Amino acid sequence: MDELQGFLEKIKSEDAQIRYAAWRAAGPRGAAAIGPLAELIGSTDRGVAKAAREALQNITHYAARPGAQKEARAASAELLKVAASTAQKAVRAEALNFLGFVGDDRAVPGIRKLLADADVRDEARMALERIPGNASLQALQRAHKSAPEDFKPNLEQSLHNRRLTPATAGIK
Repeated sequence: MDELQGFLEKIKSEDAQIRYAAWRAAGPRGAAAIGPLAELIGSTDRGVAKAAREALQNITHYAARPGAQKEARAASAELLKVAASTAQKAVRAEALNFLGFVGDDRAVPGIRKLLADADVRDEARMALERIPGNASLQALQRAHKSAPEDFKPNLEQSLHNRRLTPATAGIK
């Protein structure tokens, strides 16, 4: 059994302590574990679903650490695949949530497309709000121009948040 398969078996274990230990140590597992974990997030076993989500979060945060740009890009690409897939809405939303931590300009076009998907458009908006740089800001600005009226206030909130600085946060 290869390492990834062994890890996934631990995430699916009936023993909560084994699941816990597996997700706590998941960070270095890398992008290869993202797709299989996303599938497990949709599990009907709540313990397995939680362990998979926590493992995915650990992998994302580990990839987002300083100096790990290559890992962040790989994680971002895999999370974008999940977000754009036919997975359950909650799984896609979770992938977008995590994408906001590791995404960069390369992820912006894919996320921008998801602003048109009513199921996950708000999560896509939030991911773009968290991704630094002009590409994500321009994506939000362009989306605002053509967004349905019921979604414009959400985009306006993200644009407002992007203008905040440490000196103005909490004041404006």
